[in-house]
Amino acid sequence: LHVVRLLNMAKDIGCGKGVIVRRPEAKELLKIRKGKISLQEIIDNFEKIELEIKESFDNSGLPKEVSVKWLNKFLTSIRLKNLK
Repeated sequence: LHVVRLLNMAKDIGCGKGVIVRRPEAKELLKIRKGKISLQEIIDNFEKIELEIKESFDNSGLPKEVSVKWLNKFLTSIRLKNLK
């Protein structure tokens, strides 16, 4: 259930939709939780989702790598704001 949810969230991020917490595929996720969808079906669907994720990130404007210098500066600014 959680792996499928996280894969779908990754696809949303790659497509530029951001982080959607309330999942539009909630009914399907509940079927997984209740055991109504077999592990083999999930595994078979994984390859399709994996390809969609790769394509969405390849076509997104997101950088291929994160700047460690920028990230450290950003995290430091958050910490400093929370210390006040």
